[in-house]
Amino acid sequence: MPDYGWGLKVNTYGEIQFNKNGKLEIVEDRENLGQQLSLRLRSPKGSHPFDPNFGLDVAGMSQNRKFYPDMEQLIEAGIIQCLIQNRNVSKIEMVRSTRIDRRNWRVEVKVKTNDGVNVFFDTLMQENADTSRYIENEFST
Repeated sequence: MPDYGWGLKVNTYGEIQFNKNGKLEIVEDRENLGQQLSLRLRSPKGSHPFDPNFGLDVAGMSQNRKFYPDMEQLIEAGIIQCLIQNRNVSKIEMVRSTRIDRRNWRVEVKVKTNDGVNVFFDTLMQENADTSRYIENEFST
């Protein structure tokens, strides 16, 4: 089984989690992979100093908005392009985005890892000012 590493556990808002004793919580292996993918989606492309392709390409999504009938499909296509770049992901099995309110989306994803196991995770994505500038005006909501 591949080793997907470990990391500090964060919630859907990116806040570090502590257990009931006040100690930092840790995630390992596939749970860590899900968390890594979630963080990738919530980061703008180019925000990682050592990996310029890391993150969601909101500007690129805006250039493709004319090919998608609604914002959900546009976001889902952007998510697929973002996540398939992870070296541990062989296939995106399912992406579902649901608008919660004007600025927040709940995203559910199932990916197949290189070792053939499905990893499911969900996360919240917030539209920041850049996202709104690029794509919000194109779709009536």
